[in-house]
Amino acid sequence: MPPFEITIVKSKRRHHRSLAERVKPVGGSLGSRWLQPTRRITAIVGCAALLGLSIFTDPRVTDRLALAALIALACATLVGWFELLFEARLTSSSPRPVESIQFPNLQWRFVFLIVALLPAIAAQTWFRESTVVAAGDITLPIGTAWVNHIFDAWVWSGSNLGGPGALQLQLPWAVIVKTVTILGGSEGLAQRLWLTLLFVGVGLSGALLARTIGLHPIGGLVAGVLYAFNPYTLSMGLGTVYALFLATEIAIALLASVVFAVARHQIGIWRGAVLLGITTPLLGVLFGTPPQLAIGIAALPLAVVAVWWVWGPSAAKRGLLGLLIGIPITLALSAYWIVPAAIQIGAAATANLAGLDTWSFAEGRATLANAFWLNPHWPWAVPEYVPYASNYSQFPLIALIYIYPAILTSLLVLRQWTLGIGSRHWNEGLAVTVPMFSIVLVLVFFSTGTRFPAGPVFTKLYGLPYGWLLREPGRFLVFNCLIYSLLAAVLVTRVASQREGASSGVGPLAEIWAGLKRWLPGPTRSTLTTALLCALGLTLAYPFLTGAVIPDTRVPAPGEVGGPGPLPSAHVSVPSYWTEMASYLNSSARRNGSVLVLPLDDFYQVSYTFGFHGSDVFIPNLIDRHVILPVPQGYFQVTPGLQPAAALTAAYLRNRDWTSAAKMLSTLGVSYILVRGDISPSIVVPGGDLPQNYDIVKADPFVTPDYQSGPLKLFATTEVPQSGTRTTPNFWTVDTPAIDPHLLAYVPDGLHLVSHHPIPGVPGLTVGGGKAVIDVGPRFSGPLAGPVVDCDGTPGHVSSVSGGVIRTDASQAFSYLKMTSTSGIACVSQPIPWKAGPIVIQALSRHIQGDVPRICVMEEGLRQCASVRNLSNSASWTNYTATIYPDPGTLSLTLYLTAGGPGLDSINEFANVRVVPVSLQTSTLKSSDSTARPSLIISETGYSRDWIGPVGAEHVKVDGIFNGWITTQDPSKPVDVHYRYTALIGTAYLVSDLGLIALALISLVRRARFRRN
Repeated sequence: MPPFEITIVKSKRRHHRSLAERVKPVGGSLGSRWLQPTRRITAIVGCAALLGLSIFTDPRVTDRLALAALIALACATLVGWFELLFEARLTSSSPRPVESIQFPNLQWRFVFLIVALLPAIAAQTWFRESTVVAAGDITLPIGTAWVNHIFDAWVWSGSNLGGPGALQLQLPWAVIVKTVTILGGSEGLAQRLWLTLLFVGVGLSGALLARTIGLHPIGGLVAGVLYAFNPYTLSMGLGTVYALFLATEIAIALLASVVFAVARHQIGIWRGAVLLGITTPLLGVLFGTPPQLAIGIAALPLAVVAVWWVWGPSAAKRGLLGLLIGIPITLALSAYWIVPAAIQIGAAATANLAGLDTWSFAEGRATLANAFWLNPHWPWAVPEYVPYASNYSQFPLIALIYIYPAILTSLLVLRQWTLGIGSRHWNEGLAVTVPMFSIVLVLVFFSTGTRFPAGPVFTKLYGLPYGWLLREPGRFLVFNCLIYSLLAAVLVTRVASQREGASSGVGPLAEIWAGLKRWLPGPTRSTLTTALLCALGLTLAYPFLTGAVIPDTRVPAPGEVGGPGPLPSAHVSVPSYWTEMASYLNSSARRNGSVLVLPLDDFYQVSYTFGFHGSDVFIPNLIDRHVILPVPQGYFQVTPGLQPAAALTAAYLRNRDWTSAAKMLSTLGVSYILVRGDISPSIVVPGGDLPQNYDIVKADPFVTPDYQSGPLKLFATTEVPQSGTRTTPNFWTVDTPAIDPHLLAYVPDGLHLVSHHPIPGVPGLTVGGGKAVIDVGPRFSGPLAGPVVDCDGTPGHVSSVSGGVIRTDASQAFSYLKMTSTSGIACVSQPIPWKAGPIVIQALSRHIQGDVPRICVMEEGLRQCASVRNLSNSASWTNYTATIYPDPGTLSLTLYLTAGGPGLDSINEFANVRVVPVSLQTSTLKSSDSTARPSLIISETGYSRDWIGPVGAEHVKVDGIFNGWITTQDPSKPVDVHYRYTALIGTAYLVSDLGLIALALISLVRRARFRRN
């Protein structure tokens, strides 16, 4: 077959000359005289600096080289903008530059086939027979019980007693896993299909974008392969393969493709709008992590701007029109997940996750050098997470990771060239590459986050409203990942070009290039370049091909300090006893009530004896009933009071306090206790709760063994707890804003405790104070005055702490303790005279720098700090009061004031520290009291202001956990309790359904009219 050839224009040479005269830049030969040489020289400097990164490994040298590359390439890009601004624009009737671009004969259908097959085949190396992929933040993909509740407005997660539901975001995965399991397949097969489809989608979306831009199929082949196989896609999986990030790559390329296709008349405006609308399930997946959705949506305005720049206002108007029509369609079709997700975002733990200190660990590799090769991600520095990472610091990969961006920057060195995409620019190649490099350099700079050089700018942006969406800015390099693949496609086009005339430019390099073009014709050059670029991408992402991306051996490097230690394989064989236990609990023969899962989790990642260490959220997916297993460090808030109530229940069981345990189980509505015998000592949090602590549960007279499957033991409570919504006159009040679960021990059985001021006719519990047992006074005296010591018990660490009482500060009316730590934890301590009951800690604190001030009430006998709320991080003196209820098993108490943490230079100050014992008194109802007594409506749902009770009833918190309403209505009347947003969510479902129906009907009508015409 003859090679494919694009001849941009077949005009006479005089027409070419007249065109050159008409587009002569403003200022004569300004562009050719100094702008173009300046651009080329600075680009060469930037390219050389990138290549230097492949030679030098000293961080001091690489930091300077990376900064030099950033500055040089920024200068080259800026000069390129000046060249383009001085350039006249072509119109649709203007003759184009004469340039022949020769390609091998390749059709798009074969490109898409290759780009689909390569990732599909590679993905099969990730899986092992009879296993699933699970590790770290990726939980076990087992169980389909959650699919039954995918459209519920209020769902139980294990960490709460119900919360705003947003399982709709997982609709694509739900469809796949449910379909596969119904057809007899396993969850492992569903996961294989899901990840394979996503990986294939990444490659196809990259190739599709190249096609909509107007590049030749061979450019699409390069773009598709390099978009799937590159360091970003590899490293963003955090040591495995993360579906969310693959979906993000698909979204930005797919959305941009739709805009380009509409703008360039490749598809109609209506069809483009419809295509935008049907991306709604994909966008829902992205909303699982809101910053990822922001990234996906950002592709749309960027695409419109790109269309305006490359093809002009007319194309931009068409693309924008398609976008404006597509937005309401997308919103209507997305209503089924937008409304629930918007409600759920209100429950997001943004206060816990938004602080810079909550993700500072992720900036360990946030450098310019790493950003250039698309890999600033922190797990790469931990061998247990990414065992193959060390290979990238050795030859040849250490060179190739920087050769890749260096090759692409060579495009900035070229003179005038075309792509054959029908743009409005005379220098078409420069007009495309300069904006791309502008985005690349901005994101490389921005990816360093709070570190140099972006630190001051990033910190200001992060402080703006919703600035937390910028958390871990390395994620935004996904745009660079896409741009790199497109630049590679552009490079292939340039290599295949054959300008009329002997050579382009003068000098030895031009002569060498001219000789090379004569020796290797365009098709050969483009084929060879395509092969080399694809081979480079496949080499840089070789773990995708070998299966090493899902590691089996995860051990520390020799001499490693601070890592998590040996981790099990990411290929997990899930034992059958988990599905057997789930089947037993899901049976209709089981009685109603919740399942309390023990041991409780100290960290959101848990180690199991069957070879899994990762996010412990799979149990609610298996069991189709309410599960109580609060998981720390979650993205969404737990039901207030649930975690301490579950922890107290577990402590009662461990300490054989069967009566108190039974009372707590009844309060929580627990019918079954599931003891997980396959929990192993935590790799991350040593000293956590273990199964053997609950061997004594079989001696509990209030529970009976019910079922056992492998190491899983199920106990049933002898008392069947009440469930649903019910009305009772049996309740007391306590005038505190929050009810600690320890207070329930002071209330008679069968009664509930309500957080409320005293009510006539209702007994109450009064919390009072006594005489202080510790009081430092205005002069700050006593054991807490010092000396300051180091409480950091880390072996081998160098201690550097100091402090003392400041009595000479004339600006203060009191003395205060100032503690400083540059290495270690500065602290003072004093035993608390205590025998039993709760205590109150009172203090003033002021945070100067570093780690926030902290108070620890050490529970001797348990060797743990009692649960207390955090002190303020304010730089002004702030009052602090906390009531502490020592846990069962506590023998004595010791108060610690601390300042500092690992790697932080900290200064904190304390004053007016007091410890006061708490007295509890009850006021019972007098027999002669004839006051009408109100009733209490109790719901099994966790307390939320979004629940509405009967008209006139007062919403209260019951037992510190549940929704309740105090009412005087007749208890025999039906009770109307409902979730505020149920009707709104139902309307959203209706909007999506009607939108889908309307879209189908309109499309059918349009198609019928088209056929008639």
